[in-house]
Amino acid sequence: MLNFKKDFEKDLFLGAMERLDARYDPAVRLMTEYRGKNGYHSKLSDCTVHGTRASFEYARLLLCRDAEGDRARAADVLYRALPLQDINPARPTYGIWAYFWEEDLEEMDKPDWNWADFNAELLLAMLGEHREKLSDDLAARMTDSVRHACRSIIRRNVGPGYTNISVKGAYVTLYAGEQFGDAEFFDYGRERLKKLYDFNFSHGSFAEFNSPTYTFECLRNLADIEHDVKDEECRRLAHELSGLAWETVAFHYHPATAQLAGPHYRAYSLLLENGTKLSIERALDYRIRLIEDYGIFEKGGVSASLFTSHLSCPEKYIPYFTGVDGERVYDMTYAPGSMAYTYMNERFTLGSLRRETTWNQHRDVLGYFGTAAEPIGFSLRCTHDFWDYASGVLATVQDKGRTLSVLGFATDQGDTHCNLDMVKNATIAAEDLRFGCVFGGAVQHLTVTQCGPHTFRASAGRDGTTVQIDFPYAVFGEEPVQFEIRRAGGQISVDAVFYHGPRKNIDFRTLGRALVVTAIGIADSPDAPAPTASASEDGGRVRGVCGNLEAAMAPAPAPIRELVASIEVRRDGAPYVPAY
Repeated sequence: MLNFKKDFEKDLFLGAMERLDARYDPAVRLMTEYRGKNGYHSKLSDCTVHGTRASFEYARLLLCRDAEGDRARAADVLYRALPLQDINPARPTYGIWAYFWEEDLEEMDKPDWNWADFNAELLLAMLGEHREKLSDDLAARMTDSVRHACRSIIRRNVGPGYTNISVKGAYVTLYAGEQFGDAEFFDYGRERLKKLYDFNFSHGSFAEFNSPTYTFECLRNLADIEHDVKDEECRRLAHELSGLAWETVAFHYHPATAQLAGPHYRAYSLLLENGTKLSIERALDYRIRLIEDYGIFEKGGVSASLFTSHLSCPEKYIPYFTGVDGERVYDMTYAPGSMAYTYMNERFTLGSLRRETTWNQHRDVLGYFGTAAEPIGFSLRCTHDFWDYASGVLATVQDKGRTLSVLGFATDQGDTHCNLDMVKNATIAAEDLRFGCVFGGAVQHLTVTQCGPHTFRASAGRDGTTVQIDFPYAVFGEEPVQFEIRRAGGQISVDAVFYHGPRKNIDFRTLGRALVVTAIGIADSPDAPAPTASASEDGGRVRGVCGNLEAAMAPAPAPIRELVASIEVRRDGAPYVPAY
């Protein structure tokens, strides 16, 4: 159901619906969308397609708007999209849909089992909120479809470490169990929710840590459990889990830049999207202002589904969104073996994951400075032909506004994705391979200069905030590593370039050594001293040192287990152990 908190929200909703109406294809009776490059699961690329999930979402929103003709169009969409589900229990793809009408499940590049959760969620919302707008035949077909999806979810049985899908699957099976009077579905959902509760509270956070996308996806589904599910115990568990998620959001919100301070375990953009900012405003009942002019949404950037959510931030976290008094440091273990460090003051933030791959969705080292209206973000990235290369392994240690990182390469991991397109024989074909610090956002205010052979300075003239980057060690087989400042696509990067030239095969097993040490320091004065970093060979490892920080890793590319086993990070002379 629609849930408007301000009068102008209705106008935003209607405007978003007009843009969705323009994407509807009456000949196919599904929604069109652009399929970009470097996507996952589908082999389709750089073309217009008809999406199943987008079509189910549109059908739900049509029923919410309920204007003349909306019920008939919603029925057309549902009758078209429902049969695209695999309903054969003997098949491994049972209960899920293909991404697009143009591509069967058999034709996909590894189907996405999450589509059982995502699409069933939308079907349940329509059955629970708009049953009187559906014919008996259509409601029966939708019910059967949800049952197939629930059985797929139960068969797959995702664990609590896959945070957003674990929550979504619990919601779908709980709500379906209550709606349909199905004890099997409900009992499974309740047990899954209990496991999720125990797992996350035992570690103090969610495994998909501090994700601008998936933390809010979890919050929406937890709010849905509180709103839709009748069982009091399940509602209590969802309420407390929601509090845990809001704690993460509040602790990492940086008022000066209106960003979620890093690190981000999973993210799709460097800066917070305006739709997410509006979600925060709504959840805080508009007690803070993150969007200067809501007119920016006239051309897009807000989902009509936003106005069906029931997000509400607990009162005790409201003060975190209004200012930073002095400094904040969060130094913690957020999942077994996974550590994160966040520093922020009134001017800037810097955060890091102790050890992760360089997959596109990881923001292993991430910082923000500037203003809420014009923030600047930066992160360390390893790219293959200018798309993130998932086989880099980055180990980092941090002390407030300084990080020391060491990058090595795994020989048994992925290229654009951490597990969907594994690199074969540790060999890639490349025209470009590099690692560096990438700045985005209001980079028109940024001055980037090279200060020495491998040292750089990025300064924001408005407030004097300065980021200093040093690569004291960089080796890539026999290839000479070049350093450069690159400006492209509205971003500025300071890069160690391993290779740039005609496409050729790079076999990491033959490189012998391939490793980079990087030190970053951020300060609120252009006169702040640069971090003094050095590196040396040390007992089969390369060890970087920057003041009280040390990071070491074996220089030879190797299977990820061997590479991770070689990592050593130290702070103040002792092995790095989080404060809590």
